[in-house]
Parts: sequence; structure tokens; C-alpha cells
Amino acid sequence: MFAPLVISMFIRDLDRDAVTFDAERDLLMHDLREAGMVEAFFQISGVGPTLYGRNGEGDPYYTDGEIDFARLVLDGAKRAEPPPVLPPPALIALKDQVWHSVGRSIIGRSIASATSADSDTK
Repeated sequence: MFAPLVISMFIRDLDRDAVTFDAERDLLMHDLREAGMVEAFFQISGVGPTLYGRNGEGDPYYTDGEIDFARLVLDGAKRAEPPPVLPPPALIALKDQVWHSVGRSIIGRSIASATSADSDTK
């Protein structure tokens, strides 16, 4: 039996650059894996892709909208071998494939123009 742990995503202040929730999430998952503290990884569908999001302060952000979970080891016993990654459902895998191959070029242009427009108005 394990106790569920919910970790809120703390996004660092990136000097008002576009916040990449996905990069922060991936860094957290990577660090937990490297520390040997993960029993298994899995993903569930979240809100879906957001290309032109704005946070509460009006800064642009984008996300694939998926939620990653890391089931942590019991009693902090470090895991020697890499944890298994349970595959996402087929529809999520397809969406991720499209998102990561096409989304980055669209996002780069839209975030750059939104950020420059913000700096012009300040």
C-alpha cells in the first residue's frame, strides 16, 4: 500500500518569459527518477493542449495539458533500477505525437509575438 502524494507545480519566475509548464513538470519527473524515488510513472488526460494561455498576471504560457504522476517508493527506499513507465492510452499518445512535432514551431512564434507585444505596452 502506498500513500498518494500530490505535488503542486511551483513555476519559477522566468523573468516574464513564456512559462513552460511541461518543461517544469518534466524536470520534476526527471529529478525524482534520478533520485531513485519513483516506483512507477503514468499519465492521465488533463485539460488538453493550450497554445495561447495567459496566467493570472497576463503572462503567456503553453502546455500539452497532460498530467503526469509518479508513484513514489515506500519509506524512501531508493530504487536501483529505472521505474516502469505505464503507457498512456492510445489517443493521448497520438495527441502527444502531433503536439510535440508540430506544436513547438507554432508555440515559438506565438509566444515570441505575445511577449514582444507585452513589452511594447509596458
